[in-house]
Amino acid sequence: MRLSEPKGLLIGGIAAGLAGVMVDLLSPIYASSLHEGFGLSNTAAGFLVTAALGAMGVVELGLAHSIGQRNLRRTATYGVVIASLALIYISQVSDNGFWSLLVGMVALGAGCGLTFVAGNAALSYARNSERAFSLLTFWYMIFVFVMMSTNPYLRRLYPIVLPYAAMVAVQLICLALIWWKLPDTRIIAAERAAAEHAAEEADPDLAAELRRDAPALKMFSLLPILLSLAVTFSQLATAGLWTFAQELGTAAGLSAELTASFLGFSQLIGLLGTMAPWLLGRWVSRAVLGAAGLFLSACGVLVVPMVHTPTAYIAGNLVINLGYWVTLPLALSIAADLDRNSGRLVAFMLGMSAIGLALGPSLAGPLLGGEDTTLGGWVFGIIGFISVPLIVLPALAAERAVRARRDEQARELEMGVPPQAIT
Repeated sequence: MRLSEPKGLLIGGIAAGLAGVMVDLLSPIYASSLHEGFGLSNTAAGFLVTAALGAMGVVELGLAHSIGQRNLRRTATYGVVIASLALIYISQVSDNGFWSLLVGMVALGAGCGLTFVAGNAALSYARNSERAFSLLTFWYMIFVFVMMSTNPYLRRLYPIVLPYAAMVAVQLICLALIWWKLPDTRIIAAERAAAEHAAEEADPDLAAELRRDAPALKMFSLLPILLSLAVTFSQLATAGLWTFAQELGTAAGLSAELTASFLGFSQLIGLLGTMAPWLLGRWVSRAVLGAAGLFLSACGVLVVPMVHTPTAYIAGNLVINLGYWVTLPLALSIAADLDRNSGRLVAFMLGMSAIGLALGPSLAGPLLGGEDTTLGGWVFGIIGFISVPLIVLPALAAERAVRARRDEQARELEMGVPPQAIT
């Protein structure tokens, strides 16, 4: 018998994660609406997306140290309210120029940052972190597929207002699920700390194993920094390309509507990637899976801006999506396993990755927003390849920590710790 997940944790955490990821995964919608709908240049549109992602990163880094002591339901609620008001504001100030839009995008990023860090921190309390974050990213896929596929039709029915109204509706649905399901993770942490302490006192050998293979890590120690840099560099490369994916598709010879539909449908291949760490974890180590995912993403990022044909564009984006969605849940599960029952490392990694997400669109404006995108391909491709070896050591350390935690959980069951209610 194995311990199950705390009741409501997966549904509540996933709902918060979906509400928060909106400023990240829907950046092509923002970039396209800012450029085509609001009349801004590609560089200005990229900067506004960068501002939103930068605000998101600042919020995540600011909460990293104290996230374990916070009421995550309340944190997520603040985020949804701020993000929803920002979306309504942006849709109404299209004629007021760059600075008005900047205010709205920064507020959107801050709100999504609150919700995103709350959802991911909640899922770090899952006993099976690979499953939890695979499910989270699975729903990311569905969300992006629906939003990217319907966006052209919503814009045609009611430009600007209707697409942003759809985003607000998603935020409110997620808020309802958060309040319905998300448990208080502070109670979970306290209960687990008591059970772990009892198990360690009863078995000194177990206590020694945990100190050796699952030690408490400082946020600025080697393993968290390596993991955060790996994700940051990869996010920078993919976000730069993703922000101008619509324009690159048009340059490759696809129509604007076909490109938007493809970008939505292409997310479906990511379903294979999201399940890879969970399904293959028994046979393939996370170090191998993580390095492979980062390598695939970097290859796609290198090809798409350099070969302007429909075949290269489609193949490159499919490879990027496969690699990206292998890496994201895997990196989150590594962070959760290295730092159990606090969410600090998950929040820190998200904040660092948001820096990459913020820098990507800003660099992409001048490198990918013009006619010649070859230099952009080289720059973002090399940055992506740098991330590949950085994930190996943190992944190996997480595997050792998981083995030690399994021994601890087995000891807790022997001592009669009651299984938590199933989600």
